[in-house]
Amino acid sequence: MKFTQIRSRSKKHISLINPPQKIPQLLLQEKQENIIPDQLCNTDTRTAILPGQPLLKSYATRKITRVSTLWIVRRLVCVECHPPEKECDACKEIKSLINEISKREKAWNIRKVLPLGNQCSINLSSKHFRSFWIEWWGEKGIPQLDIDILIVLDEPVIIKSLYRDLGKPTLLGIEVKYFRRQSKMSFYEGLDQTLAYLRIGLDKAALLHIFHPEYPEEQAKIRARTTEVLVEGIKLPIAYVACKLIGNGRFRVYTKYSKPQDVTIREILHFLKQAPFNPLYSNISYTSEVVRIRQTLMALLQIPSIA
Repeated sequence: MKFTQIRSRSKKHISLINPPQKIPQLLLQEKQENIIPDQLCNTDTRTAILPGQPLLKSYATRKITRVSTLWIVRRLVCVECHPPEKECDACKEIKSLINEISKREKAWNIRKVLPLGNQCSINLSSKHFRSFWIEWWGEKGIPQLDIDILIVLDEPVIIKSLYRDLGKPTLLGIEVKYFRRQSKMSFYEGLDQTLAYLRIGLDKAALLHIFHPEYPEEQAKIRARTTEVLVEGIKLPIAYVACKLIGNGRFRVYTKYSKPQDVTIREILHFLKQAPFNPLYSNISYTSEVVRIRQTLMALLQIPSIA
């Protein structure tokens, strides 16, 4: 079998010379059967290898466009061979998958996913944010945290107990904690940050525990179940999902209600969106303050209210 190989000048693209006359439809649909062979995992992700044979499993390819005589394949990723080693990279991968599904399937009501570009998180302790906060709230109580992923949903915020509608959008904050191969992080990692999201005016908060593909299976089950029991047992007002990266855009979800199941980002996103609305909205002692903080946050992040 002969491969055609060329290294692109751009780190963001992979160029394929002499592509087949027809790109298989499955390739465009990111089907599991249509990926590049396992033996290619050791190649640089910026190097294109075109086998001209049925594609097998391990590498996922996305977005193919034709430019002159070259085929540009954007974002060639091999999660099984080169899983993220840093939490920042795991956040970027999740954000990328959510962005892709939001573009293809409008039913998710996703208007925007932040932070934009190559940033790892929204830094609320930055100089710009501090000066903005001080202008409206003074120097007390300045938030000192990051928001890993913020999903802006085209859905209304309804406070049933007060018969009040804050309108659209709904701000869903996701705290991501990545358990590496030999991580010694505790099962409760990220719970404090997730709950803090509610204090700074996010409408919903969710905690996402992601385990490295080589993280011990039994330990992953135990940590996931322990956290799930805590969240549900004392009725913490957040959504919680624990999953392991298994490659090809798929995850193995752990829950005490069933055996581990392999799912896609669709199921992960569905679980995260089930987070309850911020309970501070329902407490008449705090509603006004939290709503004003929410408006401040939206102004800072340039998120307009949606009619």
